[in-house]
Amino acid sequence: MGKHMTEPTDGLAIETTGLTKRFAGKKTAVDDVTLDVRRGEVYGFVGLNGAGKTTFMRMLVGLARPTSGTLKVLGSSRLTNEVLRRVGTTIEKPAFYPGMTGRQNLTLLARYTGMGVADIDASLKTVDLAGRADDKFRTYSLGMKQRLALAAALMGDAELLILDEPTNGLDPSGMAAMRDLIREQAASGRTVMLSSHLLGEIAQVCDRVGVIHHGRLIAVGTTGEIESKYGARPSLVVTCDEIPRAAVIAAELDTVEEVREQADGLLVFAPEDAAGPLTSALVAAGVTVRGIRPNQRSLEDVFLEMTSDTVAERQA
Repeated sequence: MGKHMTEPTDGLAIETTGLTKRFAGKKTAVDDVTLDVRRGEVYGFVGLNGAGKTTFMRMLVGLARPTSGTLKVLGSSRLTNEVLRRVGTTIEKPAFYPGMTGRQNLTLLARYTGMGVADIDASLKTVDLAGRADDKFRTYSLGMKQRLALAAALMGDAELLILDEPTNGLDPSGMAAMRDLIREQAASGRTVMLSSHLLGEIAQVCDRVGVIHHGRLIAVGTTGEIESKYGARPSLVVTCDEIPRAAVIAAELDTVEEVREQADGLLVFAPEDAAGPLTSALVAAGVTVRGIRPNQRSLEDVFLEMTSDTVAERQA
C-alpha cells in the first residue's frame, strides 16, 4: 500500500458537527452543517453557486476559520502542517505562470511549499499531461489547466483530495476525462470530496452526495436515494395557450399540488391520472391544449426542485 493508505483511527476522512461560518455584515455562508466523509469514498458536495460549498471547503483546510462548530480532518481536530500535507486541494488554485511550462510551474510550486520534486513526473503522468509537460502553460486548454491543478494537488501523495468544482467550464469530453481521473484516485485508496453545481454530472462519479442550499445541508445519500426521495413528486407538462389563465384553472383542481408557468405552457404537479380531468377543465374554459404528458425528470430537475426556496423551506 502507498503511504496515502494511512487509515484515520475513526474511519472517517472528514467529520464536521454544527460547522458554521458567518461573515461580518453578510448572510451566514455555512449554517450548522454536520456531515461525514468516509475513508475511501468519493463524496459529492452539491449546491447552486453561492450556496456555501467553497466556504465549507476552505474551513476544512484552514483557509477560513469557523464561527462555531467543530471539524476533524484525517482524524485530527487540529489542522497542523503535518495533517495538511496529507491533503491535496484545488480550492485555491495555484497561480500558474503562463510563460513557464507545466513541469516548471510544478517544480516552482514544490520548492515554494517545501515538497520534494520527485513526485512531479508521477503526478503529470497520472493526469495525462506527461506529453505536454514541457509546453508553456499559456498553450494549455481549459481541461489541461484543470488537470495541472489536480497534478499540483496530487504532489506529496495526498491521501485526501478536496476538489472545488474540478469540472467547471469543461466540455463533455473534458468532464469525462476528469471523472475518469477522480475514479482512478478513489481506486488507488484516496478519499475524494468534490464540489459541483451540477447534480447530474457529479452523480456519475460519487458514492454519496450532500446537497447544500443557502449554507444548510438539506439532503445526504446516494444519488439513487436522493432521486427516490425527492424525485417521486409526479408532474405533468401541459403545452397550451393563455398560460396565466390556464394556470388559475389548473390550480383549482383538487389533485393539483402546484402549478408553474413555463414558456409554452404549464408544469403541473399532479398524478398522471389527473391528465384527463385537467385537459377537460382547460378545454371547457376555452383554453387550447396542444399536448399533455408526464414529466420525465432528470437528476438535474430533481436538484433544481430540491433547491427551490419553497421546497428548501419545507425541508428545513
